Amino acid sequence: MNYAKKLPLTDNAIGKKLSDEGWTKLKEPSSLGTMFLFSLPFMVINALITGGLIYILYQPMSVFFRGDADMSFTVTINVFSLVYVLGLIIFITLHELIHAVFIPNIFRSNKTLWGIIGLGVFIYTSETISKRRFVLISIMPYVVLSLVFPIVLPILGGLN
Repeated sequence: MNYAKKLPLTDNAIGKKLSDEGWTKLKEPSSLGTMFLFSLPFMVINALITGGLIYILYQPMSVFFRGDADMSFTVTINVFSLVYVLGLIIFITLHELIHAVFIPNIFRSNKTLWGIIGLGVFIYTSETISKRRFVLISIMPYVVLSLVFPIVLPILGGLN
């Protein structure tokens, strides 16, 4: 695995070879706004599953969801708020590292790159992977961060 300063460009030779072998390139949204609109249903489904899991595992949340409690929200921005920004950066990095763990031969491969752009980390590979492995690589951050954490955090007393 090597470090890259920016996302690598598409290798046209590999693209042509894969096309000749019958592979079809994924059609990606043309803009960030379109991508966001296409991802909305997945975000709603994710929120419902995770919220339902937290509702089942953490009893005080049932009061919140039923609307029985008097609740108010206060937003205070101070230096301590930077901890939340740092937490978000760590969360995004953890998300990408979970993807990386499931890429075959990640530490021995010269075809796998990692890098930092903006406030995020990316993992890139041109290794040949099966469809099953691709699905596994794609869903593991969701499984770990959205399903496993809400189960483990109440056990450890961290969901409050």
